[in-house]
Amino acid sequence: MKKFIFITTFFFTYLTQVSVSQNLIAVQNGGNPNFYIDINAAITNALPGDTIYLPGGSFSLSIPINKELHLVGVGSHPDSTSATNRTIIGGPIYLETGADYGSITGCYINVYCYSGCGPCFYVNGTIIQYLITRCYFHSGIMFDAEASNFLIINNIIGSYGQGCLYGGSYSIQLKGSNHLVANNLILASISDFNAGNLYKNNIFLYTTQWCSILNSVNNSEFDNNIFCGSRGSASNCLANNNLGGFSNGIDGQNNQGINNYTISDPPLDSIFVSYTSPGWSFNNDFHLRANSPYINAGRDGTDIGIYGGAFPWKDGSIPLNPHFQTVQIAPTTDSTGNLNVNIKVAAQDR
Repeated sequence: MKKFIFITTFFFTYLTQVSVSQNLIAVQNGGNPNFYIDINAAITNALPGDTIYLPGGSFSLSIPINKELHLVGVGSHPDSTSATNRTIIGGPIYLETGADYGSITGCYINVYCYSGCGPCFYVNGTIIQYLITRCYFHSGIMFDAEASNFLIINNIIGSYGQGCLYGGSYSIQLKGSNHLVANNLILASISDFNAGNLYKNNIFLYTTQWCSILNSVNNSEFDNNIFCGSRGSASNCLANNNLGGFSNGIDGQNNQGINNYTISDPPLDSIFVSYTSPGWSFNNDFHLRANSPYINAGRDGTDIGIYGGAFPWKDGSIPLNPHFQTVQIAPTTDSTGNLNVNIKVAAQDR
């Protein structure tokens, strides 16, 4: 009986410690971490170069980020965060001058509105190099300032605006140059105000009638993308090995296409393993169908779409740091007084 009481006491102590630790934000840059409950306090007190580990749960961000910080959540997909819940940041997030070389991964970024949402991620400063990966953006990304060398990889990017009949509905509005947008699921239009950006292995899922995927995109390059919907306005672009979107040769807008599959609005259930719900859904499987002509048909010899290229899509979008994936605790001790606890920790490779 004493053994049972000891284990029970230890069990509840353990649960309390796990519960508390899972609600704390850890800020670390070598040495011992500092812990916070409020994300704004964590960002305010963090030093340039610090990593901020965000647990599962919801956090309301009300201050800009103006120094190099690395925000790491536990994931944005409910199917891979059942033990911890998703990391949800109520934004919008504002990046300002000084945030160079920072990053954000494994977060669901949301903005609360009833209609005509604005973007949930703003770039307001002249920033050189920033990594955005394995996040879910409820209402898109907007650049309000000249920036360069952003890496936008392995994200689901929603839309903001009033819709294409009322001024536009956008996933990304870029300014600056030398941005890489790769292996994303993009659910609305892209505006590209300047030149020299590279779009690789994305799936553009903007199938709304009367709407187009590209809006004033100039002097950029498109490789290995899948266009599900009307392309829209692009000029002086290079386009290689895309499905839909671009023709081959030089078109009337001076776009030069090579090895593109010129299918107009292909039926999506004939391309992907499973496509039953419009836009993004966890019920959809965006792998190419077996024996698809687009397997290994990319410019680099890998698949066209999000599972090809240098940054293939990671199912579940689990961030790199190990975290609880499942926690199973027996309701009672066994006949010897032991409590069965089964914890699965997972992380994905780069």
